[in-house]
Amino acid sequence: MRRSRTLEKKLEAYREFGRAVDRIDALRRDVEEFVHWDAKESITADLDRKVASVMRSPAYRVVEWYDRYCQVRWYVGQASMVMTQC
Repeated sequence: MRRSRTLEKKLEAYREFGRAVDRIDALRRDVEEFVHWDAKESITADLDRKVASVMRSPAYRVVEWYDRYCQVRWYVGQASMVMTQC
């Protein structure tokens, strides 16, 4: 995930990371279908370790919390100024 100054940009990076993880999962399905069993683990192992590393980071966990558990639309961006509580 890229570094960002605003929460809006951090949430955007979080969503982009989610799309990248979805692509990695699609790659894994293709690898399982087309590659011999012995080579399967080594192909996606580095990607899996990097994804796990990002997901364990404190910055990722904070943004994940905002995205999943709190309605912060009033705080992020100019589109909505309606304030809701967590």
